[in-house]
Amino acid sequence: MRKRISLVLDAMTLALCKLILGLPSLLLAFLTFRYVLAGL
Repeated sequence: MRKRISLVLDAMTLALCKLILGLPSLLLAFLTFRYVLAGL
């Protein structure tokens, strides 16, 4: 049971790291999208 909980925590930590790392590129894509929309 305890092993399963640690496994879930590991998965959550990994997901959080991916989210934090992916945030700048997501923000950049959003800004580019707004810039393109404003340019039209």
